[in-house]
Amino acid sequence: MPKFTVYRAQSPAHMRKYMKSPLKPVDAIKTPGFSLGLPQTTIVYPQNEVGRYRIRTVLAARIERKVFRTTSNTPDIESLWPRHSIPSKDLGSNSKLLKFGIKVKKIAHIPPHQNSKSISLSAVTKLTAEDFRNKLNQTYKILVNKDPNDSSQDQDESKRNNLSMDEKYNMCEITELPSLWPGQRSNGSPEIRRAFTSLSGKKKVIKKVEKISVKEAMRDKEWIIKAKNKIMKDLYYHINWSNGICVNIPKDNIGNYKYYLGSGNNSKLIKQVMSNRWWWTRVPEEEKESAHFIWTQWKEWEFIKSLPCIEDISHQIETTNQFSLDCKIKYTQVNVNNVLSLPKSVDISPFGYDFITKSSSFTHIGIKTTIIGSEIKISNKIEHNYNLSNKKALFYNLVRYYECIGENPFEYIPLTYHIKLGESDPAFKKFEEKFYEYDKLVDEYGKKLVNLWIVKPGENTNRGNGISVISDLSSIKGEIRGNPCPSTGQHTFIIQKYIEKPFLVSKRKFDIRCYAMITCINGIIQGYFYQEGYIRTSSKNFSLTSTNKFVHLTNDAVQKKCEDYGKFEKANKMSYADFQRYLDNHHPSKVDFLTQILPQIRKVVKDTIQAVFMKIDTNKRAHSLEVFGYDFLLDNCLKPWLLEVNTNPCLELSSPHLCRIIPAMIENSLRIGLDPLFPEPGNSKKVSTEMLFENKYELIFHSLIDGVSFINMMKSKERLEEFMAVDEDLLEMVDEESEEHPDSDENADLI
Repeated sequence: MPKFTVYRAQSPAHMRKYMKSPLKPVDAIKTPGFSLGLPQTTIVYPQNEVGRYRIRTVLAARIERKVFRTTSNTPDIESLWPRHSIPSKDLGSNSKLLKFGIKVKKIAHIPPHQNSKSISLSAVTKLTAEDFRNKLNQTYKILVNKDPNDSSQDQDESKRNNLSMDEKYNMCEITELPSLWPGQRSNGSPEIRRAFTSLSGKKKVIKKVEKISVKEAMRDKEWIIKAKNKIMKDLYYHINWSNGICVNIPKDNIGNYKYYLGSGNNSKLIKQVMSNRWWWTRVPEEEKESAHFIWTQWKEWEFIKSLPCIEDISHQIETTNQFSLDCKIKYTQVNVNNVLSLPKSVDISPFGYDFITKSSSFTHIGIKTTIIGSEIKISNKIEHNYNLSNKKALFYNLVRYYECIGENPFEYIPLTYHIKLGESDPAFKKFEEKFYEYDKLVDEYGKKLVNLWIVKPGENTNRGNGISVISDLSSIKGEIRGNPCPSTGQHTFIIQKYIEKPFLVSKRKFDIRCYAMITCINGIIQGYFYQEGYIRTSSKNFSLTSTNKFVHLTNDAVQKKCEDYGKFEKANKMSYADFQRYLDNHHPSKVDFLTQILPQIRKVVKDTIQAVFMKIDTNKRAHSLEVFGYDFLLDNCLKPWLLEVNTNPCLELSSPHLCRIIPAMIENSLRIGLDPLFPEPGNSKKVSTEMLFENKYELIFHSLIDGVSFINMMKSKERLEEFMAVDEDLLEMVDEESEEHPDSDENADLI
């Protein structure tokens, strides 16, 4: 596109008044560029045709000058500019043009005959977008594509070339026009008309706000108090919105919420975490019915069944736009001269709130249900959590899930058989066939391989009771015939293939403990994966010929009894960072645990939640949350295998690493599942001065995003009914209340 030039009239009175300067004649001076990053400006003030020039620098005062209407018959010259000057750095008029796609290159003072492609800038102030384009095209057509045989055009050109020096004009060179004007708006659109009629208005200066790290801002306690309340309020608002609720907190609310804490599973830690919430009060067991929140090791069925069921709510997604949570409280500080600095924005991304709001599973619900905060009740146990935490139920659910999506379930869990009817069970017949198949395998030297299997109770198992590692079929049959066992009573059996080539740490076996949380609020299920965990090691060197529990079991309830407990690692625990250092020093290839192994674990955790989300909260109780402990084993190829899921993960702080991550995990869980429903009241006398918490939970599942997508996939494959089918045998086997033992710790894990 050709370049067009825009002229404006110059006042001769202004030039006559300021041409008495003794400065040396020069042609021009370059002044600092415009704030919009445009090229340098050249300003020239002529005295006469052959005289000297006076320099106007940016240090000169801004002088008003009168509007001058030319008497010449030049094209489109108007005199509608206001009474103010446009110094070299003031491009307010032209910045309005930039808004609509017109790029201004420079402004200068030159005679019009030096560039014949011109149009009056003052005319722009009166035009709408379409009129401006038409006038520009007409001017260009006249001046550039003029007919050589047209004498009238030559006459106009002659008049323009004979203008006096006092009639020269300021010029803006337009280098580009918008390829498409806002065609959706009419010519009379208020927005366009307002923009084009205010081109000569005062320039709007956009100041760039400096950004600092949150670590620097947190040195100021006053900023922490102001920012924490605002940031937490915004985070809780969006979490509630993703659950389709709006919590109504009365203005006179003073935070008189009650919680009940049951015994067992390190209740002291939960008490310590809840004590940091001054608006909560602990109640004794006699008053637990009045509690708004209960935390128990096992289910309080009376409380759970008292929770109302949510019915006739049709949730719809309003938006799925992911975003970063910003801090709206600016940071200011007073320097040594007692002068207040300019406000600075604070980068809070290191706190990890983007793990939730920028997750692909995050969404906002269109219709929000308003609930009163004082009427909310929530339990730390989900009603039908056995679908995930029960060994045989998890086995059935994962097999059905992976078969429906066309994947092999035994690529994620070890080969497993559930024996309900002893040796006559059809599943036991299939196990026998597979046992003989493995029994024929030999290694590369022709030596027969060890054929190990794990036999454990399908129910009522804890502290490693009833678990055996067996390599011959007759011993397996003997275990089954010995039912009921003295320690576990009548039960079914789980027979599982032992992973015989695990990855070892200093010649010892280990497993990986990680955490996940599921919230069931307002009938919407969301799943979160915790970014931190730990490694649990055994006390004895690995051997396939040994059946010693200290070789195969990593649970603290077992390892604490070994004389070598804590000999190699503090409390037999390693952090992810410790394990990464071991990989760096002992693995032949470069492996990054956080980017190569942990994403595979996260994927399996999401699969387990997706496999049970339609079964775990069928009554849609209002409301519940639960923290689960996941155990994984790595084979010699560093492939993770899911071992089991625990409803009561151990919260014992047995090592410095656990003292750091477990309290932080519990605090993080309550920040997401509890505090949005019961936020801290605005009491100026009891404002908490604690630091902003760091979020380590990543949102990996939302029932309206991932759940609906999975259901649609099942419908397209015509396998939804198969996935939804209820296993009657499984229902008969699962007796939730009889499985729970209040006097037991976390189940032992066999790896």
